[in-house]
Formats: sequence, structure tokens, C-alpha cells
Amino acid sequence: MIMPTKLEIKRFRGDTYGLTLKLTQNGQTLDLTGKTFKLSAIVSAKKGTSEYAFQVDGAAVGAPTAGIIDFAFTDQMAASIGVYEYDVEMTDSGKKRTILYGQLIFVQDVTL
Repeated sequence: MIMPTKLEIKRFRGDTYGLTLKLTQNGQTLDLTGKTFKLSAIVSAKKGTSEYAFQVDGAAVGAPTAGIIDFAFTDQMAASIGVYEYDVEMTDSGKKRTILYGQLIFVQDVTL
């Protein structure tokens, strides 16, 4: 079983590179075959509602057996500044499990 992991993620505003994760279970690479992933972010004041700041689906990178998933950040998402609560849910055979959670922080930088 994959246990939820807490991870703080800091990004600079305007950076649109994806959030790429390598998933493991019991020290072994997780086979992503048949699984889907969604990252949801919300401002703390709206926690417990469905008023997400943004949501993005994850996509396997390379072969599903490599266990690598990427969440593509859009220009609009990357233009955010502030602290968001986020989680990543995995759906496998119709069953959902939160596998990652924490704060997603977009820091103001110099370059637009």
C-alpha cells in the first residue's frame, strides 16, 4: 500500500516546467498501468470545498512501468503567487487514494 507522503513544493511564479514525480511502493517502482492521477490545489480558506485554485491530471512519462508521472503546469497556474494546500490522488480500479499532500508555494521572483 502507498502511504500518503507530506511534501512542501516551492516554485517561482512564472515557471511552467512540470512537476515530475517517481512513485515507489515498498521500495519498488510503482507500475502506473491502469492508474490515473490528479493534483488539486486550494487556498487554505476554501479547504473543505470544491473551490479549487486549480486541478491538473498527471500523465505517465515513458513506459508506465517506470513509475514516472508528470503534472503539466499551465501559464495561468504558474502565474499564481501565494501558498496553496494541495494533494495528489491516485485512482486505481475505481478506488481513490491520496498519495501526496502538503503546501504548494509560488514565490514572487524578479523576472515575469
